[in-house]
Amino acid sequence: MVTPAEESASPFEKTFGLTLDALALDKDVKEEIPVWFHPGGTKDLARHNNSKFANCLRDNHGAKTVGHILLIVQRNYLCHYRRRNCACNCCKADRAAGCESPYKCHEEGIKILDCINEKWDPRVTVNQPNRELTKEEKVTNFLAVAEKEMVTFDPSIKIQALSDGFRIYGAEMSVNPAHQLNPTDDEGEPSEVTVFVGCTHKINDDGEHCLSGGLWYGPNDTRNSKV
Repeated sequence: MVTPAEESASPFEKTFGLTLDALALDKDVKEEIPVWFHPGGTKDLARHNNSKFANCLRDNHGAKTVGHILLIVQRNYLCHYRRRNCACNCCKADRAAGCESPYKCHEEGIKILDCINEKWDPRVTVNQPNRELTKEEKVTNFLAVAEKEMVTFDPSIKIQALSDGFRIYGAEMSVNPAHQLNPTDDEGEPSEVTVFVGCTHKINDDGEHCLSGGLWYGPNDTRNSKV
């Protein structure tokens, strides 16, 4: 039997293995992610996806994203009582929208957020090293692209938009969360490496887009590769 939450799953996710993955995410991006069948959820999240109060959160509260749930659980419940007929303004508004037990939905929202891993939880700030290009470097890169010159690689690992985090993994590849290897204190600062990146794009007689590229570190370097 297909559950209501499963019906909303993207066909691309089912057919091509499309998944959302990133080393680090902005808080705003975390809040944009659909909360039902969240890619960063623990195994306990599955039993909340189609519970009675999860259905109410979707149907009566309009909760679709993590940000929607966050707004519900962080509202200012002045004079709130843990009962169905609570007279606080928030509970009155929820009952007017069709919710029978606003405090239950509030508690269900907290349970749902607690089932999201720290890296994906907007309530948690994860201290992940993230070196970004300076404004001067970005301007230099912009000019270099126009002049078809070398650009400085952007080392940032934090995605700024939800659309930047989607990945399709091959059948033989791992879909474990991405991670970054950092040098230990004993290893000191990493040495600089110069690598040339080349790519070509053409459209063949059938109108198909053909791409190829490669990495060149130096003569007879085993790291040289092409695709």
